[in-house]
Amino acid sequence: HRLIRRQRQMCIRDSVYVLSRLTFLNFNDTLNFYNQSNIFTEHFSYRLYTLFTVLTHGLRIIFFPVGLHPEKSWPVFTHLFSGQVITSILILAVVVILAILNWRRRPQFSFGVFWFFLSYLPMSNLVAKINALVWEHWFYVPSAGIAISLISLMEKETIRRSSLIIFIPVLILLSVLTIRRNKYWKNTESISRFILRYEPRSAKTWSNLAVALVDKGQFLEAVDCYLKAIAIDDIYPQTHHNLANLYRRLGRFDLAEKEYLKAIRLNGDFYHSYVGLGNLYLLAGDKDKTRDYFKKALEIYPYLSEIRRFLEEDDGRQNRH
Repeated sequence: HRLIRRQRQMCIRDSVYVLSRLTFLNFNDTLNFYNQSNIFTEHFSYRLYTLFTVLTHGLRIIFFPVGLHPEKSWPVFTHLFSGQVITSILILAVVVILAILNWRRRPQFSFGVFWFFLSYLPMSNLVAKINALVWEHWFYVPSAGIAISLISLMEKETIRRSSLIIFIPVLILLSVLTIRRNKYWKNTESISRFILRYEPRSAKTWSNLAVALVDKGQFLEAVDCYLKAIAIDDIYPQTHHNLANLYRRLGRFDLAEKEYLKAIRLNGDFYHSYVGLGNLYLLAGDKDKTRDYFKKALEIYPYLSEIRRFLEEDDGRQNRH
């Protein structure tokens, strides 16, 4: 009774918190991870059509895990009668109908099917608008439902033996492929190059590859990667900032200045680039501009202790003179 009472208290507390976050504590659109509105966030029907195709993709990779990779791109489907949406609806409808028909005769089968659908709801984009359409690891928990459904079909001894004949070779093959896949995850460069085989238009991955190349001292190749990232999707001030830092290391102060300013134009509160510009002008001997940009950085983020100390020491030197 004590455990039940405590669980009830926790449920009430959590419910109050969730309700608060969705009402008077919803300061920044809690269920929307996008920075701006788009056709995906503004149309529930588009999110639903896209979800149908994503769920079918999830079923496919559970049975045929081929071509798996992070940063998977996925289109937004805007028409109900597009071929992929209709095909997905038919496949999912067959699966649901089978679960309903087997509810009494094979309840484990039905439970597994409904587990697949219900456990995916938090990632469905129907309520919370996640800034990704599909990540294949989102199907880890739902795949347990499919496993339960398949196991429930192996009631007869002959079926279990036949399944083992198929299952063991497949398990060995997938185990070998999994071990081979580990080589791509050994460092940032290898996983980035692996992803770019499938997603050459992933700006984030080009930027990650550039960071890895900078760590290896391959500066010119890193510059090319940053420029590719910017050409694909020029919305991140971090990319311009990192490129500016790289240009500064290469002694190209003119290009570094331009990239810092581009980062600030994308986000006027990106204080890192104000600090970068201050350091750049400090190297160039322009104390006035250094102070201006350092002060601006402190206005945005007052916890830059080194910048504050520099300005205070510089003020002290000026007062002594």
